[in-house]
Amino acid sequence: MTEYPLTRPELPRTRGEVIAMVREIGSAAEPHAARHDREGSFVVEGYEVIRSTGYGAIAVPGSLGGGDHDLETVCRAQAVLARFCANTALAIAMHQHNVLSLAWRWRMGDPGVEHTLRRIADEGLILSSSGAADRNNPGVTATPTDGGLRVTGRKRFVSGIPGADVLSTLAMVDDGEESWLTTVLVPMSEPGVEIIPDWDAMGMRGSASNPVTFTDVFVPEANVLELGYLRRPERPNRRPGGTKVRHDSSRIPGLHLALTVIAATYLGAAGAVKDRALSITAEGSWEEDPVKQRLAGLMTHEVRSAWWALDSLLAHTTDDSLGTERQFVATMLAKRQVVLASIRTAELAMELLGSQSYLRNMPFEQALRDMRAGITHPLAPERTLIEVGYSELASRADD
Repeated sequence: MTEYPLTRPELPRTRGEVIAMVREIGSAAEPHAARHDREGSFVVEGYEVIRSTGYGAIAVPGSLGGGDHDLETVCRAQAVLARFCANTALAIAMHQHNVLSLAWRWRMGDPGVEHTLRRIADEGLILSSSGAADRNNPGVTATPTDGGLRVTGRKRFVSGIPGADVLSTLAMVDDGEESWLTTVLVPMSEPGVEIIPDWDAMGMRGSASNPVTFTDVFVPEANVLELGYLRRPERPNRRPGGTKVRHDSSRIPGLHLALTVIAATYLGAAGAVKDRALSITAEGSWEEDPVKQRLAGLMTHEVRSAWWALDSLLAHTTDDSLGTERQFVATMLAKRQVVLASIRTAELAMELLGSQSYLRNMPFEQALRDMRAGITHPLAPERTLIEVGYSELASRADD
């Protein structure tokens, strides 16, 4: 059972104060980042300061006790935190995007999420989550019982789960007569919850993105968040000729928020790689080396262009746009640009620095491994192009 602080920390009210907060978190996490990568162990030091500072409550609406900060502030904070420790930033991103989604639901008039948002602010509750490739088969089933649901299933790639109090996941409820989809917040302290400690990946090794299994786990009614807010016109679930649509963007506004926060995290880490490589290069001989100059310019171009893409996405993300096809296109294209630019930045940094960048006592080989995890977040770069292309062509065909 998590031990919460006796008194709630005072939450930052300005974006500058939020950035100062994540610098404090990052300063605690950074000295341990390489060790956690070597060991494949969880980034506990960063999470300790996350809890003590109340960083997890910054996106909770102010009237519910939170910091009342928006998506842009969270993204910029995540980018700064990732400069210190990308694994800590990615792990807590899974909490932050869930809070942003709950706050959006609350603003849209969904009263069912208020209790959870207040707990995040009052108790310091930390969430984790894992998505589902098929929303109609989320890998978790639930049966109604007195006071809540009994939940059974398995979720993979649950980043940050050792530091979380609850796991947010979709579940298919079946009462024997009908079935429906809902969101459940599964308490990690309940009997029947098990973290499978088999996370042994190429990169983001400190994020502890382990599988979690549920065996007849009781989820109280207050932790069941119905999805009635998603009832809106949707595009058909089949394409002409009977081909099933692979992505129903109109029903997943939370995914749009998740990928924006995740993209900011990777881009922040890429910015740190760029700056470190430029500083090392500037200390040596480069004035008569046009190759180094070009690599430095190209690396700067990659990061700057990716920030332009992310800034544009943030500017077009509003309460009304979330969940629309237009926002799906904007989110997926920006996320693709950011992830590929982040990987390319790490590659260019290593090319610029030469063989020294390949050594384990330098941060670049870990950065490249960590950046490559970005292509595993949906949608993959090539799938993005197919889905966006279909969306664009279909919209014109309907005119």
